[in-house]
Amino acid sequence: MTLDLLREYIVFAKHLNFSRAAAELSMTQSTLSKHVAALEKELGFLVVERGRELRFTAQGKAFLESAQKVVHLYDDELAALQAQFASNAEPVLLYESLSRWTEFLDSLDDVPFSFAEMKSGESIIEGVTKGRMDVGFGHDLSIDADPQASAEERGIDIVPITAMPMGLLLSRDNELARLETLGRDDLRSRTFAVLDGSFFDENSAFIPALFGRDLDLRFSITPISGSLANVDYLQLGDEILLYDRETLRALCERRQDLTMFETLDGIPIEVPIALYCRRDDPNPNVSRFVERARAFFKKAE
Repeated sequence: MTLDLLREYIVFAKHLNFSRAAAELSMTQSTLSKHVAALEKELGFLVVERGRELRFTAQGKAFLESAQKVVHLYDDELAALQAQFASNAEPVLLYESLSRWTEFLDSLDDVPFSFAEMKSGESIIEGVTKGRMDVGFGHDLSIDADPQASAEERGIDIVPITAMPMGLLLSRDNELARLETLGRDDLRSRTFAVLDGSFFDENSAFIPALFGRDLDLRFSITPISGSLANVDYLQLGDEILLYDRETLRALCERRQDLTMFETLDGIPIEVPIALYCRRDDPNPNVSRFVERARAFFKKAE
């Protein structure tokens, strides 16, 4: 006797009608009738009296009570076991940039996590692929077909989460810095700075997909050790840097030779952000973390 058969009997008992019960169970009436008959044969007694209307036998009523106890006990024990495994699972290793999501992280009272530093010269996808982190964080590369296909080949899921306010940073010597407002067409044939060579392929695919491939954008590696940790040494020249708005505002307060545009054609610059995780990650807390993030940022919209 299987749990599936017990569950079918409970649904049948709810309707006491083969047709309606079969519809709820997504099976044919004849199949359900055969299953109930097989159940009666295994039990050694009838559970219903068949006639113009179906009626429970005394044995059928008693067995219904027992069937519900068995199914409820199984479901409760399974849920408790899954919760135990989840609580004993390893903490989720997060890309260090996720530390900025303090409000979300503070809400994770039952998902343990810690932070993993990026290895020099390694992209987010590489870090996740090699298991140096469980959950990465960065631009949503699924907006471009090639990076999306590359991630799928590596068994990496790209999970869109939210949009991040961004800015375009320029040197005050850049001719574009003289403009009162910046338009999309002003970016045509311009060169964007990439602060870390390991992100060159991703940025050179993502930014054209974001602003439009017709702009014929160029890209140049402008190495800054620790990304913006050493911004005092950042020299942009005629290049443009796309980065998160909060960081660039703080940078412009420190550096009078730099300026930032927060809008393009009068529209605030935002980029889609995604989480990256291995599709076959054995740690159940990883999927729980991702689902919590989805729910948190959906609610915040």
